[in-house]
Amino acid sequence: MTEHDWIAHDGGPCPVGPGIWLAVRFRGDRDPAKGVLRSHGFSQVFAWQHDGAEDDIIAYKPEVQP
Repeated sequence: MTEHDWIAHDGGPCPVGPGIWLAVRFRGDRDPAKGVLRSHGFSQVFAWQHDGAEDDIIAYKPEVQP
């Protein structure tokens, strides 16, 4: 997957169904607009609502589960 495969997320509910394996990019503190890749996991384990903190998910992309 490339940089262009990321799907922007601006808050709100989880945009995919449960059980989908994702890479998520959090806001981060170094470059809040670009974000920082920090985690992979199933869609239902992440907090999708934004509160302005550096752990807001700003982008995601479905991936094949390892």
